[in-house]
Amino acid sequence: MNGKTLLALIGGLAAGAAIGAYLSSEKGSKVRANLDEVLNDLGRELNGLALGGKEKFTEVANDFQAGGEVLKKQFQSTGNS
Repeated sequence: MNGKTLLALIGGLAAGAAIGAYLSSEKGSKVRANLDEVLNDLGRELNGLALGGKEKFTEVANDFQAGGEVLKKQFQSTGNS
């Protein structure tokens, strides 16, 4: 999920929650409890996405570093050190 999609998702969720709370016939305390639960779930989801992105970045960085070491060895083996 790219940044724009994530931002649109968060904006849509916030707008939907605000409209739902405004139009709700439930007591305010119940609405706040439901909203708190939804926002906590969203926070956990975003945290998971961030951690997954960090892991992927680390994986790519390690692959890049390993490729650099291979190129360095190849360059040195040709006598160009």
